[in-house]
Amino acid sequence: MESETPASDATGDAPVPETLPDDRVTVSNLRVTMGLWVAHNRILVGLVSEDASERLQDTLANNILAALGASKPVEPKYLRWPVFANPLVPGNSFADFSRLLASMIDQSEGRQLILLGVLPELPDEEREPWLAQTLGRPAVDFRQSLAELAAVPAHKRSLWQALKPLLRSAG
Repeated sequence: MESETPASDATGDAPVPETLPDDRVTVSNLRVTMGLWVAHNRILVGLVSEDASERLQDTLANNILAALGASKPVEPKYLRWPVFANPLVPGNSFADFSRLLASMIDQSEGRQLILLGVLPELPDEEREPWLAQTLGRPAVDFRQSLAELAAVPAHKRSLWQALKPLLRSAG
């Protein structure tokens, strides 16, 4: 595998991965809503389902952060993609999505990144480099979304097991 280095766009904004996931995702079928909850020392990025209550998912995200020591609830920032209904309009590419998401968590230096349901449909060989270049190295990368966590108790237990080392490292 060739080494991948971030390339800046023409305006010098956030790096954009040179190798992006293939056209199955890049052109027309990427439709996501993500929530970003920024607590003092952690950032939680989670897929927000249109099929479940946004308030329920926000509450769950804040409960996760509270279990990890956040002292008060945080207001989420939402990213709804695509920006334009027509996927062929400039600004709707996967690179644009990556750049926008990266800019939303730009102040992540020194914070632990927790991912819940972030593009689990991508094959690992495309997803892993994209995550590293777009969001940085996550402390926890959990494939289930907030809605799936709310619906399946076994997923909550699995997530808790993945989060326990963060408590030990903070203490």
